[in-house]
Amino acid sequence: MSVPHRFSPARTPAVTLLGAALLALSACGQNPSPAADQPRLSPQAAQVYRVSCTATSGPRTLEDINRLAPNLNPGDQVLLQRGCTFPATSSVALQVSRSGTSTAPITFGAYGTGAAPVIRQSGQNSTVQIRGSWLVFQDIALVADPLPAAGGGVRCTAQPVGWLVGWEVWGTRNTLNRVSARGYMTGVMLVRGDGTLGSHRVLNSSFFNNSVMERNTPGGDDDSGAWGVLVNSSNNEIASNRFTGHSACSEDYGRDGASVEIYQSSNNWVHHNETHEDVAFVELGGTPDLPSRNNRIEDNVYMPVQTGGAFVTLRGARSSWGANPGTSVRRNTSYLADLGITCSDGCSAQILVAEDNKIWERQTSSGLSTKTFAFWADAPVSERRNTFWRDDGRPVASIDGGQLDSTDRIAPFTRPTATF
Repeated sequence: MSVPHRFSPARTPAVTLLGAALLALSACGQNPSPAADQPRLSPQAAQVYRVSCTATSGPRTLEDINRLAPNLNPGDQVLLQRGCTFPATSSVALQVSRSGTSTAPITFGAYGTGAAPVIRQSGQNSTVQIRGSWLVFQDIALVADPLPAAGGGVRCTAQPVGWLVGWEVWGTRNTLNRVSARGYMTGVMLVRGDGTLGSHRVLNSSFFNNSVMERNTPGGDDDSGAWGVLVNSSNNEIASNRFTGHSACSEDYGRDGASVEIYQSSNNWVHHNETHEDVAFVELGGTPDLPSRNNRIEDNVYMPVQTGGAFVTLRGARSSWGANPGTSVRRNTSYLADLGITCSDGCSAQILVAEDNKIWERQTSSGLSTKTFAFWADAPVSERRNTFWRDDGRPVASIDGGQLDSTDRIAPFTRPTATF
């Protein structure tokens, strides 16, 4: 289990704020008057601001956007030119604190033709810091330059370690749609804050090779990092995304990483995502005082074909990471994972409901664990209509102190066709 150390419910991140003097900006390409040092926006009329890296006047950089951002009103749009790359550094990030409304969100997107605009991060920071609510970010790519190896470890001396977040999302009811993040500690972080934040949507996006560790020390049980989406707030929807390459060397675990990490977070819906070659698809955790509850994992496809991995890992009442009551795992496909669905430390029917899943167990361990199995719970749970398979026709699926439901299909039977 891994946990981000930089944030806690009572603590805000120590993020460097911008202090440089910025250029005067213009709306829709119109030049401001010589006396104007910032755009004057009409509260009645939505404005469209275009940001071009090749322009000779008007907004061109993240610093320019940050000067513009405090003046945005509901319905306004800030559009970055396709084909442009906008530098971000350890002291310069895109920061947005204004809020839209349910009927008139503030939108950050792209204009023109060609590849999505890129914000390229050098040095440790959170590249996009979203502090307002009812904000939409779409068609923007984030790329982080590699961090140097941390060194000083035992088996992970070449592993990069540092605080490197792509989309850092505070507030409520924000949407990330058709965005991407590559090269971070986590592509997205949905921040818990004081516990009132959340109800965000992460949709139709791509997260790949976010393989930086935030913490990686020999001994103990505290390494963390290499996530696609880290979920700390509650009531979020994570859907129709693609994940790949979330895998890092861990001093404690050998390998660490996950497509979706749910920590101290409840009532989330993770559905219709596709993952390739991540160490885990979903891991749930928290603390006994603040566990992760009532999360739905439905209609996803997990395929660690080359690397092996763990599909869904959750825990019961005896876990020091807190129990995960009300977890439902339905209609998913897991193909060639070492570990399918795992529920330990006092599992029960109140902890796990697993229905209509298709789990094709890896026959030979990838090294993630000493054994492979399609399904295991350390006490009776609620499960039915699941299908378990392994190449040799002998999948391992069991419940300590109980038995699998009669509606399950367990090999040997006619070999299914792998259509994913």
